[in-house]
Amino acid sequence: MKRGVLFAVLVILLLSTTTYAASSASLTFTSTANVVGFAPENHKFDYVVVVIMENQALNTIMNGTSAPYMKSLANNYSLALKYTGIAHPSLPNYLAIFSGQQWPPWSAGDCGPSGDTGSCTAGTAPNLVDRLEAAGLTWKAYVENYPAKGTGSLYSSGGCYLGDENPANFYGRHVPFLYFNDIIDNSTRCSHIVAANSVVSNKQETDDVLLKDLNSVSTASNFMWLTPNGIDDMHDASVAFGNAYLSKLVPAILNSTLFRTEKAALFVIFDEGDVPPPSDWIYAVWAGPVAKKGYTSMTHYSQYSLLSTLEQNWGLHPFTVNDVNAPPMFEFFNS
Repeated sequence: MKRGVLFAVLVILLLSTTTYAASSASLTFTSTANVVGFAPENHKFDYVVVVIMENQALNTIMNGTSAPYMKSLANNYSLALKYTGIAHPSLPNYLAIFSGQQWPPWSAGDCGPSGDTGSCTAGTAPNLVDRLEAAGLTWKAYVENYPAKGTGSLYSSGGCYLGDENPANFYGRHVPFLYFNDIIDNSTRCSHIVAANSVVSNKQETDDVLLKDLNSVSTASNFMWLTPNGIDDMHDASVAFGNAYLSKLVPAILNSTLFRTEKAALFVIFDEGDVPPPSDWIYAVWAGPVAKKGYTSMTHYSQYSLLSTLEQNWGLHPFTVNDVNAPPMFEFFNS
């Protein structure tokens, strides 16, 4: 057999094997090794900010009268009309985005990461931080009302705060980073989980720490996660209150230096809606300079699709069959 023909046959065999593995229902990734895939040459985005709100269905936001700014944002940018939460209550959705699985049964009880409302952990399982760092990407988690790094019964050995409902309006179970040992026992990684606001307000938080970082490429991270407090995210307050919060925050993000000069994306999403999955439709909007304007889609997506989008945009190795089979959301981005 000629050398060129032999090479072509080998390529076909390799492609066929890869296609079968990616579509197999029995596919699992159990290794904790940080294996990085091949990133596409042209990323849809180089930076992303993910803001997760709480406990409202899509129709409540888009068909009600309490969220005019959120409706305007969805109409002006890209809205997924069939994006579903994957479980109730909140915690499985956060963990699914962060690790490709829900971690039942303890996650079904919204178990906190510390001793004040429970003590649950995913142990040494691989997570999104592992994948990002292995690919040479930077990350930072911004958490409203998050206490400073310290020591004590509610702090990990790395200095991460593991409380769940203390201080007021703070929920540790809305911060999936805190459930993984290789994050909370690592002081460097704990230093990447910071308070989003420099001063706690009795109104909407300003998220000035996040906004300051967004005003310089040197301080912005490739992956930025924002957990609002329980009032700003609508967990303990009205849709109108959360809408007012986003009406101040989102324009500030979109007008930042990073979003005016770089390939940056903003994803605003809820953890869950009000009906059982897999039709628990929630508000999911892509915005920013790389997002299409005035675009809607009826394609079915889930919380795993956010993870799949990150993985395929940056060439990260997947976690489980859940994120492997979840369609990425590339249709929402400009070519």
